Amino acid sequence: MVFMTILANLLATGCALLLVHRGPSRRLKLLAFTVGLMSLSQTAALLHSVGIWSPPAAHVAQLHELLVAALALQAIYLLGQEVYEQNYKDRKLRLLEFDFMRPLGGMIAKKTARTGKAAREAGVLSAPAVWSQEACK
Repeated sequence: MVFMTILANLLATGCALLLVHRGPSRRLKLLAFTVGLMSLSQTAALLHSVGIWSPPAAHVAQLHELLVAALALQAIYLLGQEVYEQNYKDRKLRLLEFDFMRPLGGMIAKKTARTGKAAREAGVLSAPAVWSQEACK
């Protein structure tokens, strides 16, 4: 059981290092590095509790834990910024899509006004109806 836990933690550390290498932004690279460091810290704590490995000095282990905690706080802050920016981009794209669809609605409304009843029977939709159908796909 202990061997499998150690193996899983080391595998998580290796995957985190791959993500650090391939990360698209500094924020995500730091987040992957922090997760890898936390996994490595868990491995060291598990090895110490089993008695396989002992840290060279107690203050080194405490300093390592403090570093992991500080990086975790920083990573959570940067992850929050990443989420905020993604939500901001999504809102901007929705507004851009709405502004793009507005002229289309004006053209359809003019066509509907000219053709009258025949256009409604033909199934020509207004701009909000077109936009809502596109948004639901």
